[in-house]
Amino acid sequence: MENELFGHDADAFTGATSTTRGLIHDADGGTLFPDEIDSLPLPTQVKLLRFLQDKTYRPLGARKMCQADSGIVEQFLNVAITTDAGSRRLDRVLADESNLVRMQLKNAGTPDSPNARPGDSAAAENPADPAADPTKFKKFAGGLNSAALSAKADLFNLLCIPADSRGSDTPKEVYQEAMIYCTKRRAMLIVDPPAAWGVNKETAAAKAVAGLSALGLTDVEARNAALYFPRVIQSDPQLNGQLDTFVPCGIVAGVMARTDTQRGVWKAPAGLDASLNGTQGLQANLNDAENGMLNPLAINCLRFFPASVAAAQSTTSLIPPLGNDKSKVLTLHLRNRMIFRSADEADAVQAADFLGKKQVGKRSWGSSAGKRSVNYSETEEHKIKTYKLRKLRDHECVLIHCERGFRRVTLPPLAADGGIAQWFSWWKRLV
Repeated sequence: MENELFGHDADAFTGATSTTRGLIHDADGGTLFPDEIDSLPLPTQVKLLRFLQDKTYRPLGARKMCQADSGIVEQFLNVAITTDAGSRRLDRVLADESNLVRMQLKNAGTPDSPNARPGDSAAAENPADPAADPTKFKKFAGGLNSAALSAKADLFNLLCIPADSRGSDTPKEVYQEAMIYCTKRRAMLIVDPPAAWGVNKETAAAKAVAGLSALGLTDVEARNAALYFPRVIQSDPQLNGQLDTFVPCGIVAGVMARTDTQRGVWKAPAGLDASLNGTQGLQANLNDAENGMLNPLAINCLRFFPASVAAAQSTTSLIPPLGNDKSKVLTLHLRNRMIFRSADEADAVQAADFLGKKQVGKRSWGSSAGKRSVNYSETEEHKIKTYKLRKLRDHECVLIHCERGFRRVTLPPLAADGGIAQWFSWWKRLV
């Protein structure tokens, strides 16, 4: 596909006896209709998006960049312009699905576009700039000193703190303070492994064992921190799709969120269902023996399975290890939630999916040739039926706790003085 799009020079690969121009060259001065871009290999997507941005591309085997000026057209099917067209009305489809930038028009009908691209940020605006004044920026402070951050941060469940620069490490002092802060906010800190652990693939597991204590993620607050090892290999869109090593915290957070949505909060984000989409490999491939050595130390191992995908092998917090005979120390349940009465069936189904499903055995009877038979089967049902979620009373909800499961409770309304409203007692007797 990359050859068809960009073409190739002679001798670019075996069998390339002559120079061939690609479809982008043929569309120069015309219009290009890209479709199903998400099905292309990731490196090809990066190169195509680079062309759409800069109008430049490099054919396979070529030494210099080529230019092409092709307009981009989006195509949407099954649209209508009538007022009763619902979600497929043209203006709604464009608002929901179009990737093109919308611009205001001037009185003359021409686009009101800026005359120049925005300039780069000044040193005073970028803490990574060597010329920046470090005293002008606030450092992250956790624990008892996090009042300023607590006043600005909304509710959150997962905290990722990537390093300031590529290939470097987040200081352990930052992780230690963030761990205390997450404990107070009932959130989870995803810790990235130091880059040096996986440089030598032969000694990666041994370095992880030796370097774990140096992170200082101990004491009871460690239950709110989870370390994932090793780092992952992905294509870098800023380097024309070249492979590079990245910290795994962002990918792991996405896996946790995806698992919560698809399987419920009571399912651990681990195994082949917790695949790391978009990764090309791992900084170090761990075998079963190394995995068995690291898991008892509360190091969650990312594994690469042949003919499969990279996946999170386990989900264990950094609570102090209990030894090999008690290595299953803690499974993470990341969210507390209150679910009130659902407005319609769709909301009820979404809430029931969040609560999860269970296997239910069913028995049926029949008769044949004068003999009675019993059949047994298993089916999957919501733990709380949707009709029950739609019939919750006022002030009643399903309370989900990260450690104690869920139960139906009544939340009494509070009066101005902070106590329970006086009318609530007789209201309960009426209903």
